[in-house]
Amino acid sequence: MHRMLLIGAALAAVAVVGVAGYGVFTAVRSADRQQGSAMMSGGMMGGMMSQGMMAQPQSAPPDATGEQIFRGNCRLCHTIGANEGNGLGPNLHGLFGRRSGSLKGFPYSQAMRDAGIVWGEKTLDQYLAQPAGVVPGNRMPFAGIKDDGQRHALIAYLEEATK
Repeated sequence: MHRMLLIGAALAAVAVVGVAGYGVFTAVRSADRQQGSAMMSGGMMGGMMSQGMMAQPQSAPPDATGEQIFRGNCRLCHTIGANEGNGLGPNLHGLFGRRSGSLKGFPYSQAMRDAGIVWGEKTLDQYLAQPAGVVPGNRMPFAGIKDDGQRHALIAYLEEATK
């Protein structure tokens, strides 16, 4: 119960601050990944989104590498290693060629399960540019990465790092 209160307080702090800062979300993520996933499935993250509280992308220098962009925007919720568990978001290992909402053991939103997307360079580019527009009703509280170069660098990194 104490851990739930700490995680809830940290998520509320993120909502108040309005950004997915490393300190707050890292504390949530490291506190208990499974608890975070359960909270996400329980609706806390969905509730944050319904209140218009989305994590804004971290600003990255124009020449940022895909790994830097991943660390600043994605790693807060997602893991990429073959033997890592899910975080607040699903593990991205084996992402390319995988159908949306299909990783066993992760409580996806109905919208993501029904989206019928097969993840590849083109579909990731569209999704990362405008997540809520590509999969309306999804729970991922992320506004997207508007810069084409940064998205392409991130996708190139993910294509190698998630093999």
